[in-house]
Amino acid sequence: MNSEFSKVPLDRIRYSLVWEDSSTLYDALNINSHDRVLMITSAGCNVLNVLLKNPAAVYAIDLNLLQNQLLLLKKHIILNHDYWVFHALLGLGEPSIVQPAIKKLFSTLPKTAQRYWKSFFEKHPAGLLSSGQLESYITCFFHTLREDVQEKITKLISFTNINEQAAFFMSNLDNSSFQQQFINYFDDENLSK
Repeated sequence: MNSEFSKVPLDRIRYSLVWEDSSTLYDALNINSHDRVLMITSAGCNVLNVLLKNPAAVYAIDLNLLQNQLLLLKKHIILNHDYWVFHALLGLGEPSIVQPAIKKLFSTLPKTAQRYWKSFFEKHPAGLLSSGQLESYITCFFHTLREDVQEKITKLISFTNINEQAAFFMSNLDNSSFQQQFINYFDDENLSK
């Protein structure tokens, strides 16, 4: 008997970050100090978020062992490094800070984990956030766009005021070639891959 699980590639990280807001998780589970929570590891973000609610225990499991390794790495970074290392390794800062953060990480990372993560960061020098299969799919879309549209998208995500952002989108991207390109790239067939 073949299941959908047999089609899931387990040779790479599928999700490098959580896409849901932790408040949704908190509202749905109403976690208290007596709870024992069983979770899918995924990117490890929700596991770490649940720990902030101080349950009696959290058990994280995942079909993909690399997702578990990612959680262990995030836990190691949180317990052993300053925030800037975590921020840099995620890939949230300037690209030039990722390599110094990797060096700092390897000064504390157990030898048993170093071989995998050395190879991983060689393949993903920009950090963790762009390494997941889903995140790669999403971020690759940006590079399919013309340069002028890339500039508009970059500006779109820089707004701090949502009304200004919406106005910019409506006047610069809505009903443009970007809209159809977005629909074509993120159609059901592509998403199913």
